[in-house]
Amino acid sequence: MKTFTVTLLCVVFTLSASGCAVRSSQFDALKAIVSGPNVSFTESRWSLTYGGYRSEVLAIATTSGTLFSNNAGDRLLFDGWIIREASGLGSKRGDWRITDVEGGRQILRRGRKVNLPACETWQRTEQSGMIRFSQVCKGYAAHNNTILVNQAGEITLIRQSLDGSDTFATLAKISK
Repeated sequence: MKTFTVTLLCVVFTLSASGCAVRSSQFDALKAIVSGPNVSFTESRWSLTYGGYRSEVLAIATTSGTLFSNNAGDRLLFDGWIIREASGLGSKRGDWRITDVEGGRQILRRGRKVNLPACETWQRTEQSGMIRFSQVCKGYAAHNNTILVNQAGEITLIRQSLDGSDTFATLAKISK
């Protein structure tokens, strides 16, 4: 073992003496690869509520939409208008897939398909500098899906029924 250590030290010394040096830019690039991108998630924090369940999730842009997720297993995929997929959400441990089909909306929950009547078109209203999009839907209970947009054009609130009932998944952007 002592011979291996001495040999290793000789190799390191020879390489450093022969001009093989790690430059600062090389070290910075290597460090960036190892540590990953320097991304601040403070602006992407959202509160999630579903029934009596509450948690905090991060919003991450994906090719399919915005993914809201956390380490507790909560996951919601928002396509810009509709929450298309949801799972976790506390003790309910739900698993929803929502698709629009001819004449309505189809909800797949834990392998069981439920067809609901089509929701009405989104209606836009402005109040107090905010834009509110609302959509009336009929399901097990009549309900309104809502999206709020601030003056900067950023979505700040998403409120949607996942299963046609009057229990809503609500995502609210946490202020800085």
